Amino acid sequence: MIMNDVIEKLRAADDRTAPPEALDVADVVRRGEARLRRRTRLWLGGVLVAVAIVAGAGSWVWPTAPDDSAAPEDTAVADRGDVEPGEYMSVFDEPQQPSDELPDEIRDSERFAAFDDDLVAETVRAVGESDDARFWAGITEDRNVCLIVDVVEGDWIMGCTGVEALGMRGGPALYQTYRASAAILVADGYTPPVVEEEGWTFISPNVAVGAPLGSRD
Repeated sequence: MIMNDVIEKLRAADDRTAPPEALDVADVVRRGEARLRRRTRLWLGGVLVAVAIVAGAGSWVWPTAPDDSAAPEDTAVADRGDVEPGEYMSVFDEPQQPSDELPDEIRDSERFAAFDDDLVAETVRAVGESDDARFWAGITEDRNVCLIVDVVEGDWIMGCTGVEALGMRGGPALYQTYRASAAILVADGYTPPVVEEEGWTFISPNVAVGAPLGSRD
């Protein structure tokens, strides 16, 4: 191929090639800013979702085999409902006897009627008796477990705790108006630290007491 042929081919290729369009710098900047905003929104959205999951993790109760068809909130409610007080205190699974009913002076008192958590009368069970007091346990409409104590030489007292808390640490711990009086409701087979550390005494499988409940010394 002679030089003239090469020159002709180069000219022909140049005729078929369109010159590049002028670079629009402002348009390039606008497109880059738009892509950056989209990425920023996606990144922030991921952070907010992660924060929501971390914030809610403390209150969610995750099932052992999660069901993808149920939202975590619904699952948590279902799990709490699956915990029966009878799992921690078998006395609740036994039929109620006449001796399980609260005395009229407690049940008919204004203070009992004003109690925030409504105690379900059919759930009340006698759980212990000493020379100084009688003890009952019951369940409220909100599924809290309550200890009711009728002190022989004093007034009656009552306190409640969540059923899960009862299984983990015992409770509620009740203190009479004088410092020496105390009692705690205990789950089956559980020994609260206060019993070992402060020398409390079990008067029944589900009740431990400190100083005699009738003592005001």
